[in-house]
Amino acid sequence: MSAEFPSTSALSWRPASLADAPAVLGLMEDFYAEEGIAFDGRTQGRALDVLLARPELGAVHLLRAAGADDALGHLVLTSGHSLEFGGAFLLLDELYLRPEIRGRGEGRRALAFAAGQARAARAHALRLEVSRANARARAAYARAGFATETRDLMTLRLA
Repeated sequence: MSAEFPSTSALSWRPASLADAPAVLGLMEDFYAEEGIAFDGRTQGRALDVLLARPELGAVHLLRAAGADDALGHLVLTSGHSLEFGGAFLLLDELYLRPEIRGRGEGRRALAFAAGQARAARAHALRLEVSRANARARAAYARAGFATETRDLMTLRLA
C-alpha cells in the first residue's frame, strides 16, 4: 500500500455502521496479528455486530481520508460503570492505525477524539489496556495523560 496520503487535516473519524463490519473486521485482523492476539473472524464478527447494533454498549469509529473508501484505522469505545470512578467510564477497547499513517500525529488525534467522546458521554474516566511489550504505544498513552495503574487487569474467560 502506498505511503502517500493526504495531509492529516483531510483525515476524519466517522461512526461505523453494520455495513462497515467487513472493513472493521479486516482492520481488527491486522491489529490482532500485530499484537499477537488470537483472531477468530466468526467470534469477533458476532461481537462486532452486537456492538454496532446496540449503541448503548459503545461505538466503533473509522478513520478515513476525504473521498476515500478504504479505512485507515479504527477506534472502539465501550461503556462501563465503576464505583471507584464515580459512575460511567468508557473503555478504549481498540485503537489501530495502519502502519503507513503512523508517526504523523494521528494517534495523538485519535486519543483526543476518544477523550472528547468520553466527555460528551459524561463519563468520569477513559480507560484502555496496552501490552507491556508495546513501549511505543505506552509512551504515547503516557504523553496523552494516561497513567499506569498500580493494579493489573485480570481476566476469567467464560466462553
